[in-house]
Amino acid sequence: MKALFLSLPATAVALLLLGSLGAARADTVNARCDIYPKGSDTVSKVVACTFAQRQGYVTIARADGVRHELSPQGAAGNYLDESGQKAIRSKGLGSKGQVYRLAKESVLVYWDTAGLPGGVEAKPANAEPAVAPAAAPSPVPFDQTLKLQGISFRITSANSGSINELKIMPSGLTIDNTPIARPIEGQITRAEVADRNADASPEVCAQMSMKQESRR
Repeated sequence: MKALFLSLPATAVALLLLGSLGAARADTVNARCDIYPKGSDTVSKVVACTFAQRQGYVTIARADGVRHELSPQGAAGNYLDESGQKAIRSKGLGSKGQVYRLAKESVLVYWDTAGLPGGVEAKPANAEPAVAPAAAPSPVPFDQTLKLQGISFRITSANSGSINELKIMPSGLTIDNTPIARPIEGQITRAEVADRNADASPEVCAQMSMKQESRR
């Protein structure tokens, strides 16, 4: 579990991450990678690959020797690759996988490896032992409004996949009611509001769940 504590004084909005209650581990799974040249709707190759993610950092190791190292930048779904070029994770596959738009090509990562050439699952060289993920359940969005001392906070998260965007929309603050949006690794499971230090500045606590690494 991981917790975010957010202090929202009555005169301003401040965001503070106090820390993790548990270290996040990498999730590594076997997958199928469909490669599309930039701007093309025709797949150029289909290869076995592994997909790993740790604290927002993504590694895609392909059986053809290509390795993509993506570092999170700014808003959720935005990355820089190993060459410092922009990369974007976009929607389109739902629970079937993830789409990464790179500088010169797009990589569609499918959790189902049945479509690999020859029908035999292949592992990239030096890949860590991994297990395929279980069928992903339908995402359950988080949407809750909390109230304290005449101030309300609407807290939302799509809870779709392992990377999401936490949004907090305050109402009733005396100066600034600008919504806060922050990329998070995990899914929001609960939230509460309280004036923990009795300073008339409510604190919002959002609790997240995170997948743990599976190994044989």
